[in-house]
Amino acid sequence: MKNLLLPGLLLAAALISIIVFDAAEEGYQLHVPVGYVGEVDRLITEGKLVYDCVTDTVATTDLDNAERYFVANSYLRRDIAAYNGGDRRPFLIEREAIRGACDGRVVAANASYHNQRQPTYRADTWRGRLSLRQLTDTIALAAGRSLELVPPPWVLLPLPADAYQDAWFGDEKPSVRAQRLAFKMFERGRPFATLKAVGNDGVLEITGARPGVSLDGCPLPIGWRIRLENDDLVRIAHSDAIDERYRVETGRRAAIVSFLSQVNGEPRRRTLPARLNMATDVVRAIDAVVIAAKDLPNDQTPARDDFDVTLTLDAFLHGRLENELGDNLRERYGRRAVRAGMTVLDADQGRTLALASYPTLETVDRLSGDNEVRRALLLGNHNLSTHNVGSATKPFLAAAALATRDSLRSLQLPCWGGGAEPPETFLGYPLGTYNLPADCGASPTIDFADFMARSSNRYMIALGLLAMADWSGAMPREERLGALDPLDRYTLSGRTARARPRLPIVKNETDNATELADVAEEPFFRAMRDIFGARINYKEGTIVDRLDLEPWRPVFDATLGDTRHRSAAAFASVATEEVNLRANLIQQLRQDLYTLLLGAGNNRWSNLQLSEAMARLLTGKAIDARLIETVSVAAPTPEQDDEVLYALDQEAAPIDLALDDGIRRFVLDSMAGVVDRVDGTAYRLASELATLNQALPDGVRYTAYAKTGTPTELLRTAERGPSDVAPAAVETYSNLRQVKSAMLILGLRREAPGEEPQNLAISMWIEAQGGSEEAVEVMRAMLRPLVETHWPEDWLVPRE
Repeated sequence: MKNLLLPGLLLAAALISIIVFDAAEEGYQLHVPVGYVGEVDRLITEGKLVYDCVTDTVATTDLDNAERYFVANSYLRRDIAAYNGGDRRPFLIEREAIRGACDGRVVAANASYHNQRQPTYRADTWRGRLSLRQLTDTIALAAGRSLELVPPPWVLLPLPADAYQDAWFGDEKPSVRAQRLAFKMFERGRPFATLKAVGNDGVLEITGARPGVSLDGCPLPIGWRIRLENDDLVRIAHSDAIDERYRVETGRRAAIVSFLSQVNGEPRRRTLPARLNMATDVVRAIDAVVIAAKDLPNDQTPARDDFDVTLTLDAFLHGRLENELGDNLRERYGRRAVRAGMTVLDADQGRTLALASYPTLETVDRLSGDNEVRRALLLGNHNLSTHNVGSATKPFLAAAALATRDSLRSLQLPCWGGGAEPPETFLGYPLGTYNLPADCGASPTIDFADFMARSSNRYMIALGLLAMADWSGAMPREERLGALDPLDRYTLSGRTARARPRLPIVKNETDNATELADVAEEPFFRAMRDIFGARINYKEGTIVDRLDLEPWRPVFDATLGDTRHRSAAAFASVATEEVNLRANLIQQLRQDLYTLLLGAGNNRWSNLQLSEAMARLLTGKAIDARLIETVSVAAPTPEQDDEVLYALDQEAAPIDLALDDGIRRFVLDSMAGVVDRVDGTAYRLASELATLNQALPDGVRYTAYAKTGTPTELLRTAERGPSDVAPAAVETYSNLRQVKSAMLILGLRREAPGEEPQNLAISMWIEAQGGSEEAVEVMRAMLRPLVETHWPEDWLVPRE
């Protein structure tokens, strides 16, 4: 499309290759205008479309009113004109000379002349996106206008056959194919061009003569359909002095969330809030940083304000999942106010693809009533707020424990069946009465796979304590303080301990409590920090010191340089608080360490950070969650390339984690059991996953690795929050009324013959509506929309 500056027939031939789509590409069917071809053939059969051999022309004759309407409003009028003008493709003609006389006839319409490639969908998704970005050196009638082809709302899909009209796009009566999907460009109240989706392509159709439209300098006549590709230049000329020029940008992600335009000669930063409910907050934060940078000395900062910001978010995936999440929660909880979030991360690259949050601006008023404070708390993106996550961190804590002592893979404990009064010690250390959930299955013991599938709290505490024990060879050193209670005995590599392990972290012990010291210095916690990027030491600091600003680093680098923290507070609404386990504050075995290992207390994460940790476990790479795809400055002229200040695909590849690959796979295998095993806490996902796998093309398979969590908080604390507490979520534990929330992390892997595996890291949180089964049920409903939208190639069916 870069070399369309060709005269005459050469130009027409070049464009034919563009507008007649190749039907051989997998995932598309050939759209054949059967109705049109059949009607033309009928006219030929009835002698109403005839051929004159002497003049070598085609004409109609003896048409009734309906037939005349068909000619005027279909391809036929233009096809006749094209043939008579020298283009022989529209019709099949038999022509020969008999005894010196010219003879011939129209045999049929060329059935393939108007074929177009169209998508054949089993999935209700559309994968394309195209935007036109106004160039900086042009004057526009509507300053700063951004023309954008947006994928159709998922509720309109899959596209029915009648969404495509078999009609010519002429100047007498312009119409649009799949008009619900078209973006019309108007001049004086009438459309002069449309942008529409045809498969994965953006197609520009010219329906009016003025203003003039050209592509790469070539004027486009009325009726031409042009497939736009990346970096094409489109010009809309209103007069010699006023025109608009646009550069085409294609892709799958959220497009420019913050871009500059000119209004009365002044730069104005704009956004596309319909694409993302936090877009306005992002633009405000960028503006605050730009303004702050201008106040700094020139030798301290670039102080740029001329850049565009593109996010990693896949707008269609994000939008569809947000719709699905809202629909599911409204169906489950009615008018009850609920905070929930779902993050989807490309685990191989770290791109944040979706941050679906509930409620949205469109639904919050129905839930919050007149309380503005409550309304504000319900809004915001709940994937960025930190909260207790319960057992969802067990895979990461377990991986850190195994990285410290590989032999812990073989750990076995006597299971706890509940009912009877438990001992007042754990591994021989006093905890007081601990009423942990039952974790028994068919066997009287529990191993690592059982622990992950059933989410055994006792096993997690044992892993943490033994990882911090003083070891001698293959076993922890034992303290001869009397025999262990049978429920406290543990087995490693076939050897059963009879005395409690020596814990160097124990500072003091009484009958009711065990005091700890220097826990943060243990290799177990250092492994957790190094593998999963979690802070483990608490320190005083401002809000800036507690925020995870790394995803927004490219903006700071473009404006504030090394002094970026001066204005980082502007990003507080769109940045998460860093994970900080605060292991240097752990003093009590029962109240502090026990609580942290079970995902409460200081064990607070955001969905985005949980997905990042899951991505690291899936890939074995030090993946960081990213939100910015590019920061660029628009070129002053079309002939120049944009100045790229930052591009995610130019970052150095993530390094390998300090985690043995065998340990990583061992943990992942156990997480697969959370879904596959009948006693797995996410077993309800198994049937939906099996249904999806049965429908996939040969050789393609999805595998799920999961972990659930049921974080709890005191009822009186939950009632002070904005969410309406579900009665079924309230339970009494340790004589205190507490409220359960739902947490789920999910690794989803796609494998196909001859392709590298693709991985998604997903997390879901639902506040105060019940335990982890709530997140499992909602994720069960979200699986199909997720995979259909992210991997549509698996759900496109080529027609024979």
